Amino acid sequence: MALENALLSFPVHKGENRSTYRFHQWFSNPEIWNDPYEKYFINNSFGDEDCPIKDHVAVACYTTNRVSEAQWTVYSQKEIAIQVSLRWAGLIDCLRKHKDDSLVAYVGKVRYLGTDKIKKKKFSSILDVTDKDLKQMNARDGNELSARLLTIKRPAYSYEEEIRIIIVSSKQIEKGLDIGPLNKKIIDRITISPLAGTETTALLKQVFERRGGCHVYHSTLYDPVTNDVIE
Repeated sequence: MALENALLSFPVHKGENRSTYRFHQWFSNPEIWNDPYEKYFINNSFGDEDCPIKDHVAVACYTTNRVSEAQWTVYSQKEIAIQVSLRWAGLIDCLRKHKDDSLVAYVGKVRYLGTDKIKKKKFSSILDVTDKDLKQMNARDGNELSARLLTIKRPAYSYEEEIRIIIVSSKQIEKGLDIGPLNKKIIDRITISPLAGTETTALLKQVFERRGGCHVYHSTLYDPVTNDVIE
């Protein structure tokens, strides 16, 4: 299934909460985000009614560009941070087995559209689908249409190369949801900020390798380079 052309959905089933679970994933309510266009659809009316998932949705965002500088400047605000690289199939499997039956998750690749396209007032134009497709979506799942709208951002953010997991709950969500603990085996690697000094890097490596059991690296993005003679 091509992520850019589909939205995968599945119930988040009740499962065992084993002691090996250590990793928590935070999902944010889009209404607390800074970008007004990311919450544009949530705050608009759908016909005569509010967006059906308003106050019942939370989202986690993932970049597929592991080497992007943005994670060390934009996301972390130039503070010492770590990058957690996840095994995607493992994360999806953990969510399927999660213990809260009131949640349904949707997964999709973000589409980057200009404001003129985002502000079109017809769902088929915004989502680039036919009216027949819209009817089929609503017949399958009344929340799928709203979830798809949360995979749309403006081109200014296209460098993120983003995939989103969207959680819709039958219960009201305020600031967000803490989904976890999840199996730490879904963590593929941890990368420490290139802004971290030698001592900080050594301490963080010790902590994460001992407790997490995964590979820990220090980003070499800002490492000095030797001068060469250019002919």
